[in-house]
Amino acid sequence: MTTSLLVVAHNPTVHEVMITLAKDLPKSLRGDHYALGGAYVLALPDDRQVGLERYEVVASYIPV
Repeated sequence: MTTSLLVVAHNPTVHEVMITLAKDLPKSLRGDHYALGGAYVLALPDDRQVGLERYEVVASYIPV
């Protein structure tokens, strides 16, 4: 069972959070530029405390 964490890319700090927490960084976040308002969902296991580890990105939305 998992819980989801929604991260919305609206500033450089959020970009850094995704770089730190995502197991596989989505292509849209690689490099120096990212879409403002892009949303990413990380799967957090229910049986472990949230911490500085890598989580699977299970969904994303990139505005066009």
